[in-house]
Amino acid sequence: KLLSPPLSAEEVQRLMSRTEGWIAGLHLVALTLQKREDRTAYLETVTGSQRYLLDYVQEDILARLSPDTRDFLLHIAVLSRLDAAVCQAVTAAPTRAASQHMLALLERANLFLVPLDEERRTYRLHDLFREALLSALHTSQPEMVSLLHRRAARFYETQGQWAEAITHALAAADFSTAARLMEQTVEQFWVRGEAAMMARWVLALPDPLVREHARLLLTTALYLLHPVTYSTREQRESRHQQVRQLMARVEAALQHQANETNQEILATRAGSAFRSIDLEAREASEALLHRRLRLLRAGMALYEAIAASEYERLPALQQEMQELDQDEEVIWHMLPLFCNVVLYAIRQEGAKLLPQLLDAKQRVRRSGSHFAAIRVIQWLALSAVEAGQLRLAYQESLAALDLIEQMAGYALLKGYFEDVLAMVLYQWNRLEEARG
Repeated sequence: KLLSPPLSAEEVQRLMSRTEGWIAGLHLVALTLQKREDRTAYLETVTGSQRYLLDYVQEDILARLSPDTRDFLLHIAVLSRLDAAVCQAVTAAPTRAASQHMLALLERANLFLVPLDEERRTYRLHDLFREALLSALHTSQPEMVSLLHRRAARFYETQGQWAEAITHALAAADFSTAARLMEQTVEQFWVRGEAAMMARWVLALPDPLVREHARLLLTTALYLLHPVTYSTREQRESRHQQVRQLMARVEAALQHQANETNQEILATRAGSAFRSIDLEAREASEALLHRRLRLLRAGMALYEAIAASEYERLPALQQEMQELDQDEEVIWHMLPLFCNVVLYAIRQEGAKLLPQLLDAKQRVRRSGSHFAAIRVIQWLALSAVEAGQLRLAYQESLAALDLIEQMAGYALLKGYFEDVLAMVLYQWNRLEEARG
């Protein structure tokens, strides 16, 4: 009734979804809609920082609370999920019981706390209300924002909840902590099929941190080129776009480093002290990064050739990758090895590759890299199927499932190797039927 013309059924549904049935929110968003021509687009983007909503939250809700309750509510707004433990860590409450008491108090006061379990130990704030609280926090206590996020990052790190820890470290602009956590967990996120999310975090690092953690960017790019499961063309193009962005950041960092080195060399000639050993170490590090960049470019060309069925390009790519295959880290041997796997498969010579894959399996087992181990076992199982060595394929698939169970049995990988097992058993049954 507030609007002319009235909202369509679809717009009403979007409005109800965005406000989660909050009556005051419905009324206030409706007021802001009166001056909007494209109401559908506005409903998609409406936030708690809209003036009507923010004024209402500050004047009709926060102003009526005690200072302690108001601060508690504002401070926990940085959290997407709430329980007594994390609330105590973020608000510096004296005890966990005190935080639990405050959560219960907020729920009884109908302050937009949504329980997420039947025991009422885990909650979330109403989305639109939380956005308004965050806006109020940034306005009234801007000096607290970074501190609150740092406290949350420390708490989640101690709990091994890496995604939350990294998200809050980035929100606090604590980029050194974020980069350290990403370096520790990048393989875990690949195993869970979340390398693209890691790439978005890595790309959020400022330039000085990119120069310091260039290897992290290239390692993330490597994982992106090796998806956990098969993907669509659109997904592949999106990943490759992220790979190019990561590589571009490192290339820019290397150019910056080269300019600095040239300036230091000129300063040395002018009489300033300069340690040649530092220059040698820097040159070795830069050479490693340049080699990995070339390997990634070759890897992208390999995937593009496969997608376009331009298999005639593969021998040249194989030769280039073999020349670059000098890395001490076993994960960087995976691109040249994958090129060999594809080339032998096209030639239907999978049996000839088995000795190389069995040797690679021993090397990656010693390295402790789950990424490399899973990739090699995957290629070994598929090559064994192609070579007709179904028993070997079956054994390797079982070994992969055992390895995945040790990593908490991540569903994407588990499902993949269960499919391989099903394929092996199908081939086996056909063979038995043929034998009569």
